[in-house]
Amino acid sequence: MKSFSDFLQSDRRFLIAIAVLIFGVTAVPYLIGLQPRSDGSVFSGFVFGVEDGNSYIAKMRQGMLGDWIYRTPYTAYPQAGTFTNFSYLLLGKLAGGQESRLQLIILFQVFRFFGVFLCLWAGYHLAALLGLARVPAILVSSLTLIGNGLGWLVLIGVPFRGYNQLPLEFYSPESFGFLMTMGLPHLLFSRAGLFLSLAAFLAAKSSNRSRDFFKAGLWLVFSWIFQPQTPLIAYFLAGLMATTDLLFNRNAQNWKRWMGNLSVFSISSLPFVLISIFQFTFDPLASGWYAQNQIKSPPFTDYLLSYGLNFCLIIVGMVTRKKRMNTNEWFLLAWVLLLPVLVYAPYVMQRRLADGVWLAICALTFLVWQSRWNKVGLTAVVASSLLTSLILWIGAVNAAVSGAQPNFVPAERTEVYELIAELEQNRSVVVANRQLSNEIPAWTNLRVVIGHGPESILHDLLLEKVQLVMRWPELLDQTLPGDFDVNYLLYAPEDVRPAQFPEEWERIIDLNGYLLFRVK
Repeated sequence: MKSFSDFLQSDRRFLIAIAVLIFGVTAVPYLIGLQPRSDGSVFSGFVFGVEDGNSYIAKMRQGMLGDWIYRTPYTAYPQAGTFTNFSYLLLGKLAGGQESRLQLIILFQVFRFFGVFLCLWAGYHLAALLGLARVPAILVSSLTLIGNGLGWLVLIGVPFRGYNQLPLEFYSPESFGFLMTMGLPHLLFSRAGLFLSLAAFLAAKSSNRSRDFFKAGLWLVFSWIFQPQTPLIAYFLAGLMATTDLLFNRNAQNWKRWMGNLSVFSISSLPFVLISIFQFTFDPLASGWYAQNQIKSPPFTDYLLSYGLNFCLIIVGMVTRKKRMNTNEWFLLAWVLLLPVLVYAPYVMQRRLADGVWLAICALTFLVWQSRWNKVGLTAVVASSLLTSLILWIGAVNAAVSGAQPNFVPAERTEVYELIAELEQNRSVVVANRQLSNEIPAWTNLRVVIGHGPESILHDLLLEKVQLVMRWPELLDQTLPGDFDVNYLLYAPEDVRPAQFPEEWERIIDLNGYLLFRVK
């Protein structure tokens, strides 16, 4: 693999320029959102996936409060904490004092920029080691960040059968990359770690030195910090790379050598993966969180539609090509063909296992056509890929311009949150409707009972109970578990309220139609 010093000498400026351009274009919706609005509403910091976005700010707040182990503020159940979300906890430690929320939003964007650059660099190195020339390698790496498939077909009535009948590009960041680039920086870092581990693994194949395979595996520790299941993808792909090599070089010694190399490659990250498996299996809160984090794959026809143009070019290129495929190309082809094995594995986060395959598809497309440089076909891939991204980008700009909830928080509500943050510094528990419960941990130190699908344990059951308590507050102690130790109830103007509240409750805030009661 090209050394870091070589990288600094030759390609640094060019890749930095591309990263700055990508970041600049994708930052436009955020810059629009941060502009002062006439109605006083405040930008949430996110133009899509606001529920998850608020949870990222909440995680950063936990770090700002001094935490090193993550304890989700989206449940009132007692919890020991988990070894997750280190990146957001660490970012939070860089904030504090006045305007802490704005600091957290800016830190998120800084995090996103470095994620864009690192993923671009990692993808470039991997693409180059797979056999692509400099320009195609840069194109492939760029497409893994800003490219998409044929998702634009939904606009002309082509049916998709996945989430809300939307194409993969609109909800599956791991299947492509543009959504990661727009607002999921932890996934960018995790993917960069995956690419760098595979690139180092390819380089170690040439040197055949154990220490090089060990160094390659260290990137998986880096990747685990951002996304605990990513090393599992790398183990699968390293095994696949070894298998394709063995099919071309069959002898007993090669089998023994590869078994040793794969063991050395995985040894550094395996303890961390086992920690994750243990905590998500045996910790009551973590296992509940894991069980609720359902990221199921759509029917495979959706994958065929989204990746369709590339698949067609790959098939035509392989059939008409005179040059024999090398081991790297066979590895990429095997990765693409085994995509169904990954995305339909018996695992709650199935779609996550597609991470990186978009680079494999793009790299294989360029490799089978590289010697002929079929400009028409490859231009079609790039144009089609960017068309879907343009649609998503326009949607993000519209979200920033519209000023609508949940991307923006009404001025009246932000005043209430600011008052709460001043009145209560402890991590007390508040009961509120679902929308407010999602926002409160991103604005204050308070914990909530519901508010985030995966992290709020028994969310749907507790949502019904919260609604019951909001209507009949005298049922609070009988309805919610005693170990929740609820301290406050917060009513929004749109909430159905009882005719009267318990006399022992203390009305703390009565502002803009919002009511906050201290119940104990």
